[in-house]
Amino acid sequence: MPDWRAAWTAVRERMRRELGDPVFDAWIGPLNLESFDADELKIGATKPFVRNWVANHYVGRIEKAFMAEGFTPASLSIVISAAQPPVIGGAIPREAQHQGLTDTAASVSYLSPRSESRGAEDDKGLWNRMLHPQQTFDSFIPGAANQFGHGAAKSFADGQQTDIPLLYIHGGFGYGKTHLLNAAALEFRKRGKRTLFLRAEDFMRHFLGALYRKDTLAFKEELRTAEVLIIDDLQHICRSAATASEFLYTVNAFADLRRRVVIAADRPPQALEGLGADVKSRLAGGLCVGLDKPDRDTRLAILKSRATEFSRHKPDVVLPDSVLERIADLDDASPRELIGVFTKLATYADLTKKPVTLEVAEEAVGLRAGPGAKTSIEDIQRKTAEFYGLEVALRERVTTVSGHLGNFEVVTVSPEGIEKRHRAQRIIIATGYYDLPNEMRVPGENLPHVQHYYTDPFAFWRDDVVVVGGKNSAAIAALELYRNGANVTLVHRGPQIHPHVKYWVRPDIENRIQNDEIQAHFNSHVREITENAVVLETPRGPLRLKNDFVFALVGYHPDFDFLRSLGIELSTEQYRPLCDPESLETNVPGIYVAGVIVAGSRTNEIFIENGRFHGRLIASDVQNKLGA
Repeated sequence: MPDWRAAWTAVRERMRRELGDPVFDAWIGPLNLESFDADELKIGATKPFVRNWVANHYVGRIEKAFMAEGFTPASLSIVISAAQPPVIGGAIPREAQHQGLTDTAASVSYLSPRSESRGAEDDKGLWNRMLHPQQTFDSFIPGAANQFGHGAAKSFADGQQTDIPLLYIHGGFGYGKTHLLNAAALEFRKRGKRTLFLRAEDFMRHFLGALYRKDTLAFKEELRTAEVLIIDDLQHICRSAATASEFLYTVNAFADLRRRVVIAADRPPQALEGLGADVKSRLAGGLCVGLDKPDRDTRLAILKSRATEFSRHKPDVVLPDSVLERIADLDDASPRELIGVFTKLATYADLTKKPVTLEVAEEAVGLRAGPGAKTSIEDIQRKTAEFYGLEVALRERVTTVSGHLGNFEVVTVSPEGIEKRHRAQRIIIATGYYDLPNEMRVPGENLPHVQHYYTDPFAFWRDDVVVVGGKNSAAIAALELYRNGANVTLVHRGPQIHPHVKYWVRPDIENRIQNDEIQAHFNSHVREITENAVVLETPRGPLRLKNDFVFALVGYHPDFDFLRSLGIELSTEQYRPLCDPESLETNVPGIYVAGVIVAGSRTNEIFIENGRFHGRLIASDVQNKLGA
């Protein structure tokens, strides 16, 4: 009889390598092996949402992992755990598994009612946020602009303000709100309080998910087992009236139970848009403190503190006081932006081994991109390419690839029709799955006002727009177009919005349709598109819709023919490139795949959380083969 316990342990380790720690810890780590009678495996999840998500997204991968380890279960199902999971790899952090020790990293976890006797470190509930151990009250630099806020948060967390159930901290971005919330959570935890630390987006997303699953009672029960509730960026809750109402009920329940609530937002309660007077009144009834922009002395003290901490780890990196004072002169910068400038300069000094004078800082790095400027992914790519001297070929289409490992030639064509040739020892294909749109194959699909890629909604104000499709791209586009003033009609061949639409998007689009804010035609398809109309075939017969623009968002697929032209073998059913899962090198030596393309047509298997580890696998393999 197979040793299914040993098999499950091996499968977990394999999936940790494949998915990466964040995704594994979120979805696979909490699972346990419930039973294996007659080789029929039942994998247990502690909560319905986890069970549903794993069943929809990971059960196929779990089956393949078992087979890769040499085990073939008769069947595999994801069920709700009958009891707390036994320790078969369990939810113990990987470090503790290897060392035989309990993980002592600072964390805030949900404790279910049936597990209150267990330590907070042993419980990995639906929400688990790791705290920053350095963001304490002692490391916060107080000054005239934030001294009251710092003192209020500290006394509140210390238990001194027992007659005040709610602390509300407001201030601009980067002024230290999250630092104080993190410090308060650490202090509450030190005092043995069950503390739940959420971003407002987390609160909203999980509530809407419970609403969609008709499981709001479990959501409320889970939320209210905490003794302390901490919510960051409250202003984002204002987008949903239902979420705002649930938030008010939660705050009232905590007040009735004499439990503590700490909230941070970018503005005072009365300035929050979209919230009712009852919510604002409840928030204003607590202790409200503001964080203002620090003065120059405080800014300089923050920079000197950061410089001391950096030098502790990098003794060779020293930024002179003249540079720190120059950074402190940026009076329009928040503390977060000041620290960003410091980090940029310190990292530059560490990498180049050059002394940082004021002149070097101004010329080589630049103190700041300008007030309020954001660093885009393009900025990062450009700076990385400049630093390492990488050749970048933008807006060039690859036509042919020839050669072999160590001597590939890539031929490209520019928009002007100029052919260029590039040499490479190895090639990485990371073309994603938006290469080619799925076509409806109807007359008029290629007219100028028909688009297969959604851009931005602002150009379609007051236009009549038809969105074709019923999955994520179509639902999100319809909502954004509607909210920016377009007259939106959704056309979908299915009977309803697709069940795989993101669970926080689906209730939104369904409510808009139910309220006739977005028109919808289900079980319908496009027969023809003209210059000013779309002809539909509906259950009630043909229908002609006036329109200015059409978004045909019926899906996309990778350019598999391009992969075949390189000699890469694809699986028969799912068109997965044949590659080594440990290195992502394909059957063509020297050609690698990365990102969504690794999954072939199963594009929902790869996303940011696990796809970001592909680069590490490829770089490690290349490094090993080069002997570096």
